[in-house]
Amino acid sequence: MYAQLLMDLFKFLTPFLRNAELTKPAQLLYKGTLRVLLVLLHDFPEFLCDYHYAFCDVIPPNCIQMRNLVLSAFPRNMRLPDPFTPNLKVDMLSDIAHPPRIMTDFASMIQPVSFQKVGCLSLVLPLKTEYCVDT
Repeated sequence: MYAQLLMDLFKFLTPFLRNAELTKPAQLLYKGTLRVLLVLLHDFPEFLCDYHYAFCDVIPPNCIQMRNLVLSAFPRNMRLPDPFTPNLKVDMLSDIAHPPRIMTDFASMIQPVSFQKVGCLSLVLPLKTEYCVDT
């Protein structure tokens, strides 16, 4: 419910943020949205982690700061490695084996429904065309 409200806020802001010049009310709403994201990042980072895909999908592409706030969230129980460690091997970290938790329903995002059926069939059935040549 809260995620949907935030996504609606991002969608509402989109037409205002397309212009380089923001009106005073749009500026205040944008700054307020950034503050809400900062509070969520500080107090509920797991919420931003869980819904990062849906949020980044509706945040306008020119809102880099807003997108960075969402993408900088990480769970409280995770400890980030020091990026200045010499010879740091990211693939050797134990936390990289855990996939991120994503609460967004990806199947409903694939549009239209007929595409979902064709996509599922192409994963199951082998491709048979005259253009495929075995060498």
